[in-house]
Amino acid sequence: MKKYVENVGSCIITKSLLNGETKLRWLFREEPLNNIDTGWIAFGNKDNDDYVNNPKNLAVVDLNTLINIEPTILNVYEMPIGTDLIFIEEDGDKYFINAKTNEQIREKVKSPFMIAFEKNLEFLKKNEYSKDTIEKLFTKSDKITLFTVGDVDFPTGEIIVADPFCYLHSEKSRKILNRTITIGKYEVELAICNSKTLYKRVIGAKLKVKNDKVIRYEFTMPKGYTVDDSHILNGFGVDAGLASFCDASVAEEYTKFWYNWQKDNPNKNYYNDYFNIFFKESYKKYPEIQTSHGNFIYWEIPKTNHKIAMFETGFGDGYYMSLWGLNEKDEVCELVIPFINPELID
Repeated sequence: MKKYVENVGSCIITKSLLNGETKLRWLFREEPLNNIDTGWIAFGNKDNDDYVNNPKNLAVVDLNTLINIEPTILNVYEMPIGTDLIFIEEDGDKYFINAKTNEQIREKVKSPFMIAFEKNLEFLKKNEYSKDTIEKLFTKSDKITLFTVGDVDFPTGEIIVADPFCYLHSEKSRKILNRTITIGKYEVELAICNSKTLYKRVIGAKLKVKNDKVIRYEFTMPKGYTVDDSHILNGFGVDAGLASFCDASVAEEYTKFWYNWQKDNPNKNYYNDYFNIFFKESYKKYPEIQTSHGNFIYWEIPKTNHKIAMFETGFGDGYYMSLWGLNEKDEVCELVIPFINPELID
């Protein structure tokens, strides 16, 4: 059997279809019965009500088994729960008809997740974010949880936002931001969605500096520049699916740890052989707001008293912008990173 899709899960088909006694005719998707079930159910063109209503005539198989029977299913297998399709084969032409809309489906249909991912790319390219959008991102609801990871140390008040696995240890790659905050400890708050389409995912991160009313948001810039310097690239790149808020001096301590660990563990992986256990412990402590591999950690740099919050970045790798939340005196109240458009949370 050819494996068309990796780790795709199971489906229910009639034994007549499985044994080649009938050809595919009806394909629909119901709520999955468990974590393995895809929800897809397939009936053959000769299967009647009496036949399909007898459990003895049904079989649970890997979805790849069904795709091997009819590869055209590759065009539709990512369609959402509630999908109801009729398979048509005539004069060598194969396609599906949406039973609810009567629409013909002849090309691959994007999954709701992929549609949301592509829409979010446009969101991340925006050259400004409204105050309403940021506030909506960090408003608690039945679909959005606000979680405080912990207090992060800022002994100099100079801030770096960077991917902790790929860029925080690199003096060349990391950038100190253009505004400073008062020396101290500040809470890192995450906005985490529990979405039908996006699942459990960090959609925004905030460094809470001052409990004051924010009147506007402004893009951060590298130290020495302002938003008027449009020729200067702002934002930060992510290649390990993670980000962090970090003080400039703490970043230097982290850099020492990073290089020492690499030196002492030449044949080991930084995530698998060190950080993996911290993310797993985080999940065990807060399973209701994370996926099983863990979405954030609150970690102390060994042999220091300084802690760093590391958190996943929305859909993962990419390029993200951070923004200052400013009060009427133009003082920093918060530093935020929008990862996912709140309008996509369903």
